[in-house]
Amino acid sequence: MPDQFEALFAELRAETMPRILPPGVDATHRTVRRRRRTRRVAVAAAVLAVAGGFAAVNLPRGAGPAPQEAAAARINRLVAPADAAVDLPDGLFAHGLMTADGTAEFPNVVAGNYTLYMACSGAGQASLAATLTGTRPAELVGSVLTCDETPQRAELEIAVPADGTVVVTLKGDDRAAGNAGYALNLRGATDAESNVTPSPQTVWNADRALGVLKNLQPQDGAAPVSMTTERQVQSSDWESTTGGGGYQIRVACAGPGGVGLTVTQRLKDGSTDRVTNERIACTDVDPTVYPSWIGFDLAAGADLEVLIAPDELARDQAGFAYIVTGTA
Repeated sequence: MPDQFEALFAELRAETMPRILPPGVDATHRTVRRRRRTRRVAVAAAVLAVAGGFAAVNLPRGAGPAPQEAAAARINRLVAPADAAVDLPDGLFAHGLMTADGTAEFPNVVAGNYTLYMACSGAGQASLAATLTGTRPAELVGSVLTCDETPQRAELEIAVPADGTVVVTLKGDDRAAGNAGYALNLRGATDAESNVTPSPQTVWNADRALGVLKNLQPQDGAAPVSMTTERQVQSSDWESTTGGGGYQIRVACAGPGGVGLTVTQRLKDGSTDRVTNERIACTDVDPTVYPSWIGFDLAAGADLEVLIAPDELARDQAGFAYIVTGTA
């Protein structure tokens, strides 16, 4: 038996010693040879164990660290459920890993009415804001997107006032950033969606709100403007007939619920300036002028974009009106 051991180790030394390589030798060769050497040493150890009269079977061995999920595979795993939730026949798609401050862009969007379908797979939630860049920049709409292991599709209606790029900013909270995937689909309104007609109730309430403001119209000033609430977001443009200066906005809302009001000043150089972003409560019985008024300085050559977003109670029921007058 000792002669067998001596022959075995002699063979082992003869094979392994020439393969002990200095640093800098090709890593692939080193790996292959290390594997061959390991197998040979394992055989020798097995022979020694049997010869020496003890068994080295089923010895506990550490499991070692679990292999880390590849980055691409992890992103695909997080994004796939969100993709499935917004998988509609057409549209402009964007998806990715949620971050603390990320953006998705939809270039070459033509003016019109759109629906933004969105979903988030994972944990946490994210604030979402859509803006328009180009010749007529505008702030379009904002919302909160909730993430879930089984994501549900949410939607926002967006009125795009001019051709340009729609930029969606997504800001994930501490739980969502790096741990959730999002998917977006921006679709143009279908014939059925574009032909939505306001209900008689919202038309009636818009006329009521308009009537409340008519006595505020100056003799040579712009007339009040009414807006119905059949869509998630309604937009209206206002242009000054007297140039820049001090102005104020008064509003009225008749019917149930309330609306989110966003007014943005579009400057001549293409930039924008937020005038206000607040919630306006509607009054169903005997509506009056909303008690607070919004004052601002209108730059020369600028115009206003007025957006309203009715809540669930106000949608297609309430009516809104506004009037812009000079303060001089």
